[in-house]
Amino acid sequence: MKKSTLREEMVNDIHKLIDLAETYNWNDLLKFLEQHLRYINYCCPVANDSTEPPKLYTPLHYAAEGKAPKEVFDKLLELSGSLTLKSNEGETPYDIGVRQNLPEDVISLLQLPEDIRMQEDQIKKMEEGLHETILKQVKSLIDEHKVQLPQLAYMYEKGNYWSPFR
Repeated sequence: MKKSTLREEMVNDIHKLIDLAETYNWNDLLKFLEQHLRYINYCCPVANDSTEPPKLYTPLHYAAEGKAPKEVFDKLLELSGSLTLKSNEGETPYDIGVRQNLPEDVISLLQLPEDIRMQEDQIKKMEEGLHETILKQVKSLIDEHKVQLPQLAYMYEKGNYWSPFR
């Protein structure tokens, strides 16, 4: 497969993901993600209006915003949907779920894992230090390309990793 074809295929996949998520087409979204698992935690960098910044929602954020049925949350989490990734507004799926008054059984599914909640202050300090270092070097590029800075809680959520701070 040619490089340009692969890129075109990925662009088409991303547009389909965004369309399914933004229209709350849960059945087709879940089928799509089962076939394209690499997009389960993709932060959709497309804004509806070019004057507003992108939401950077994952499929789990969209499910919370769209008040999806509990079964959708169960399946997204089964597919390894991240509870820790934050939107452009700094919201996790849990935060959106609370704001949307989702049922308690769904809210409990979206709560951050206990080990992350217990280390929240440490993670926040490390993340702030990392972001400060990155911004000193490449702030203009990040602003120009609207890139999201790394989120450290995600690394804690998805498995062990080496860090001199742990």
